[in-house]
Amino acid sequence: MSTYTAFRDKARTFVAVLTVAAGLFALAPHAARAEVASMENALKEMSIGKADAPVVMNDYSSLTCPHCAAFHTTTLNQIKKDYVDTGKVRVVFHDFPLDRIALAAMMLTRCAGPE
Repeated sequence: MSTYTAFRDKARTFVAVLTVAAGLFALAPHAARAEVASMENALKEMSIGKADAPVVMNDYSSLTCPHCAAFHTTTLNQIKKDYVDTGKVRVVFHDFPLDRIALAAMMLTRCAGPE
């Protein structure tokens, strides 16, 4: 097979894939498309507990940190049960991304909304 024939076949394949992708995108139902997150919702304080709790605990964590994950899966549940649910403490969560993956995950969680 000549170089020209190989190039032509690759070009045809590329155009075919591009056409199919464009068709699928155009035919996708508009209701299924994600809405753009509002800036107000993305920057809202993320917290649990009563707003007027006498103690405010600030939690700075990274979504890729194993120590932060251990805290959130074990210790935080006990703090929530003993202090947050009784109205003694409000926990405010702050993002502290340690790497690019954590930064991307933080942006996704901020834009995803409450669900």
